[in-house]
Amino acid sequence: MVAVNANGDSPASLPSNAVTINPAPTPPAPPTSAQAFWSEPDNAVLRAGHRVYFRRLVPVIGGALSDREAYAYLPRSMAYLPPPAELLGMLRGAGFPDAQRIQVSGCIAQLMVGTRR
Repeated sequence: MVAVNANGDSPASLPSNAVTINPAPTPPAPPTSAQAFWSEPDNAVLRAGHRVYFRRLVPVIGGALSDREAYAYLPRSMAYLPPPAELLGMLRGAGFPDAQRIQVSGCIAQLMVGTRR
């Protein structure tokens, strides 16, 4: 007699000669990558407004409330980011063929997500 039990326990009602077989373990999910980056809106009008806000106002307001240097660096930190298409290409080249860009927060931030195959 063979009994299959999801917990691997032999129920008390089974005879002493029963063998319990544990089901096969669930295979681990493939690695997923999710990376967040600052972004600029694709729309030219929104992008112009965002640049004024992010490059001029954020450092002034943030500097008045907190660490001035950190808020001055924040807009400059975007300069090293490659364009979105290049970021996606890098992810796909690293083994995430379904990598995609999701713009969030009114297009001022982006998520690059993908699953390794």
